[in-house]
Amino acid sequence: MAQLSKELNGLILPYDHYGSHLNKRVITIDDDLEKNFKFAGDTLAEIWSQIIVDKFPTVGEYIEPT
Repeated sequence: MAQLSKELNGLILPYDHYGSHLNKRVITIDDDLEKNFKFAGDTLAEIWSQIIVDKFPTVGEYIEPT
């Protein structure tokens, strides 16, 4: 996991791809928006697919929740 986490150092996910699913008390107000992780998942999959671990390539893919 350290090798995967290391690649995320400095990664900034832009706020305007998500919106807000929380109110001022940090309580979920939009369950559908809370589940919208596709942009982040695609970004992580792209980064992690470029890593070689112990001479083996990694394959990252975002899978939609069911």
